[in-house]
Amino acid sequence: MNQNQVIIEGNIANIKVNDEGTFASFSLAYNRSYRDEGDEVTQETHWFRVVGFTHTAGYISRNLVQGDKVLVFGHLNTSQFKGDEGDVRLTQIVADSIRILYRKGEQSNQGATKTQAA
Repeated sequence: MNQNQVIIEGNIANIKVNDEGTFASFSLAYNRSYRDEGDEVTQETHWFRVVGFTHTAGYISRNLVQGDKVLVFGHLNTSQFKGDEGDVRLTQIVADSIRILYRKGEQSNQGATKTQAA
C-alpha cells in the first residue's frame, strides 16, 4: 500500500488566491532549532509551498492572514513544466485541511482554533 501524507506546522506568508476563489496558495515557514558543533543554538527556516483547491481555497481566502500559525494536513504533489532556464520540477503540499493554531501576534495556542475539513 502506498501512502502520501503530510502534517506540518508553520507560519503563513504570501497568500495568493485566484479571481474565481477556486485556487489558493501560500508559503509556509517551518523553523527548526538545533545545537551546532560549538554548542550554540542555531535556527533554520525551511519554506514550503502549500496549495488548496475549491473548498480549501475558499477557507484560505476567508480565514487566513500572513503571520498566522497553522497546522496543515495534506499530501505531496510534484509537477513539471518548462521554465526560462529549462525543465522545472515543483514539489508542493496540497492541503486537505488546515487548522489555525493561533493568529499573528498571539503568543500561544489559546487563540483561534478554526478547522477546515475536506
